[in-house]
Amino acid sequence: MTSMTRTSTATRCHYAPDPKTRPGCQLTATVRVGSIPLCSACAELRSTLGKGQPTRRLPTPTDTDAPDALDWVSQAEADLRAAHHTLAASVQRARQHQYPWTAIADRLGTTRQAAQQRFGRGTMT
Repeated sequence: MTSMTRTSTATRCHYAPDPKTRPGCQLTATVRVGSIPLCSACAELRSTLGKGQPTRRLPTPTDTDAPDALDWVSQAEADLRAAHHTLAASVQRARQHQYPWTAIADRLGTTRQAAQQRFGRGTMT
């Protein structure tokens, strides 16, 4: 059985990761203002300064190319898992290089005890 994974060739709108300030964002960019890709809803909300810049139309994606919010959730979760693994490995390496828990905790913005509990012996995978 072959798994069908949809890969998006469309460009994601610059404001897609900011649903609080741009709740109407349509995810898929339709224009590029300088180097900033924008969907049509976000392009309408540009500042006066931004409206003075030339826009370049992007190719219209097909339905199968458009970014899907659930695909984005899946990718973000996979990225998070990878980031957790990288963080655990970097803490382990720091300990192997004799850095104290207080120095590691300082970089993590937490306490020595919290860092030890989270990354101490037997807790890293």
